[in-house]
Parts: sequence; C-alpha cells; structure tokens
Amino acid sequence: PVSTTQVKLALKSVITATVPAVVVLKGKWGRGKTHLWRDSLRKFAGQAPDRWQRYSYVSLFGMESLAELRDAVLANGDDWRQFVAASRPPDPKEEPPDILQRSVARVRTKIQRAMKQTDELTELAGKLNAGGLSHALLLKGVHHYLVCVDDLERRGTHLRLRDVLGYLSTLRDDRNCSVLLILNSDELTPGDREEFELLREKVFDHEVSFDPTADECVELVFPKDEPEYDVIRAACLALGIENIRVLQRIAKAYERLRKELDIGDRPTLGRLARSVPLCALCYYSREAFHPSLAYLRGRLPGGTPAPASPHDAAWAGYLDRYEGWAPGALDAVVVGSLEQGYVDRDALAAALK
Repeated sequence: PVSTTQVKLALKSVITATVPAVVVLKGKWGRGKTHLWRDSLRKFAGQAPDRWQRYSYVSLFGMESLAELRDAVLANGDDWRQFVAASRPPDPKEEPPDILQRSVARVRTKIQRAMKQTDELTELAGKLNAGGLSHALLLKGVHHYLVCVDDLERRGTHLRLRDVLGYLSTLRDDRNCSVLLILNSDELTPGDREEFELLREKVFDHEVSFDPTADECVELVFPKDEPEYDVIRAACLALGIENIRVLQRIAKAYERLRKELDIGDRPTLGRLARSVPLCALCYYSREAFHPSLAYLRGRLPGGTPAPASPHDAAWAGYLDRYEGWAPGALDAVVVGSLEQGYVDRDALAAALK
C-alpha cells in the first residue's frame, strides 16, 4: 500500500503547485483523510506563502443545492497569508504578550472582513434580486482559491453529484483555483458510484488513494513522546483499531485519565494504556465484531452480564485474545470516564488500592 509519507507528498503538490488542479483524496470511512489533509496543510502552507488568495474548507453535509455550495466556498474563504501565518509554530523568542496581541489582531481582522463581506453580498443580492445572475457575479469573487470539499456522500438528496463535480471543474478551469475533494469511497450509493466512474476522467487531474495500515493510523494520532506510547501502540494494533476518530477519542480519554496519575507510576500507566483502547473501542465502535460496551461491562468485577447475543462467542474470543488484559476495577473507572466525560477521582483512588 501507498505510505502516508507518499500521500503527504501528493497533497503537498496540491498546496504548492503553480498549475490549478482538481484532486480527489479517496479511501475508506474513518481512516483519517481529513485529519491528514489538515496536517499536510499546516505543514506545507508556508512553502507557498503567495500562491493563493484564500483557503476555503466546505463540508457538503446536508447541502441541498449548488447555490449553497457556491455561497459556502465564498463565505468560508480565509485570507491565505493570514492562514499561513497562523499555521506557523510559535516563535520561542516571541514574548507571550506579543503572541496574544498578534492572535487578537488576526481575529479582529477576520471579523471585520466577514462583516464587510456579508454587507456587500447582502447589498448585491438585494440590488440584483436574480439568483442566477447574482451567483454568476459572486463566482467572480472566487479566484486563486485553494478549496477543500468534504463529505460528498453526506450531501442532501437534491444536490446532484454531477453538479458538484462540474462546479469543481469550473473553479479550476475558469477561476484558477485548485480543489481537493475528500471522498469516502465505500460510502457512495450505487448510483453515485456509477456516475463518479463516468465523470472521473473528465474532472480529476489526479487521484490519491489513502489506505493506511493500523500502525500508520496510530502514528497519525499519538506523538511518539507520549508516555507509554509503545504500550498504547501495541494495544491498538492488537485490537486492530484503524478508525482515526476512535483513535483520537482514545488519545483524549487516556490524557484525561493520565493527568490524574503519578507520571512515575509506570505499572499503573501501563495498565491504563492497555485498558483505555479496549474500553473506548467497545464504547465508540459501530462494527459488529467488536464487543459491545454492555458485554464488556458484564465481564468486569461486579458487572451485570449483558443479555444473550448471537455475537457472545465471537466477543468472548476477541477479549480472550487481547493479551496482557484482565478485567479489573480500573476498567470500570475508564468506562465511567467515557460515559460521564470526566474522571471519578474517588473511584480511581479506590481502584488503585
């Protein structure tokens, strides 16, 4: 499979290339395509400080018309130079008050620009009172944009796929824009898949497939200097966790609990690093072959067995194969923190006795 490094280089070309293009980043749902794009954008934006006028990220979730998409591209446009500046890591020589002042100035400028743009669009729409003509003129305000369009498969039923792809082609051909379309290829309907295959050659200059290994998914989420990184990595790989959203929630849950522990208590941190991935997987995963939270809770000390399920035998085998884990009171604390959103310190203290 293509490595994450190679995919990042392909995304870099979208950000820095001088020739406008429409590129699709495709792969299975939940593998971190949006996360990878944002990470690449932060990393490479500084290498093209004058390439674009604006950057616009648009989610098609729930959109019902092409007019909504065109409006969103314009309304979501952030000044490229300011975006590049915000993507730079803080200068260690810069004093905190200077950092705060610079951040406040960026926010103030953005608000002022948004208010001015809103007033201008409202005035123009009022004068024209003609949808087609007004949108044609508004499109002229979109040029030299870098655009990311996400959630194609979650758009409303009235927005046709061919209209979306046609608009992306127009941005490239007429407005000197480059567009990255993020596509969950396994979520397309049969009709959309057929239409996509029919139009792909006409629309896309390049197609990038992202199918990371479980190891690469873990590396995308967890910094290698994370306490007990090796234990967390081994746990996630043993459980076969590849969904980036689940991994991100594991990272947040682990950090929330780790803050309550002594950083020098390595045995407890190790137990936590084994427990959190399993408990979070059972809590968040929608895959039938992963044990349900009710089933996991029934395996914990004092837990009430879950109602019988056709999956019981498979789930039991799944947990039995998870080496180094034995159900205990700490797991109950982890489950409670996932459900409540905070750590019950009394329960944690009792579990560690």
